[in-house]
Amino acid sequence: MMLFSLLMIMVAWRMLRRERHGEGPSDHGHANWGQKNCMLDQQTGRFSWTAKCTATLAALGAVTGVVSGLLGVGGGFLIVPAFKQLTDVQMRGIVATSLMVISLISAIGVIGAFHAGVRIEGLGVSFIIASIVGMIIGRRFCARVPARALQVGFASLCLVIAACMLLRASV
Repeated sequence: MMLFSLLMIMVAWRMLRRERHGEGPSDHGHANWGQKNCMLDQQTGRFSWTAKCTATLAALGAVTGVVSGLLGVGGGFLIVPAFKQLTDVQMRGIVATSLMVISLISAIGVIGAFHAGVRIEGLGVSFIIASIVGMIIGRRFCARVPARALQVGFASLCLVIAACMLLRASV
């Protein structure tokens, strides 16, 4: 848990540090061609799949998978800052990608648990329903929240969670 907490602090610090430096080529699809490993095609809005982009995203997936497997936690806190640094995707797209990856991993875990005979109790069903309602509400408000606020909010949440985890680990 301490290793995971320190990793979260490092990720949050890097995101906040970048925020203080002001806007640059990593901000929201405005990078010049070649400044990032993965660039969006301005006409289609999709990645231009070069060898460099493919290798970058494959490596990101592998590292995220290894860290998730070693620490037993999701990799969303790695995907967000890595996508911000390595691609020119807008912050909303980065968060959506992270949530999609988390959803896929979660679905695989749920299917595996059901296959092993695990059943969801009432409290679990309540949590699932509350999560779905929260996602719907978040989706309604996401267009009104500036990308900068999303980045700072995500980094701040990482710091708070890491501090709580370090506090619990030291007790």
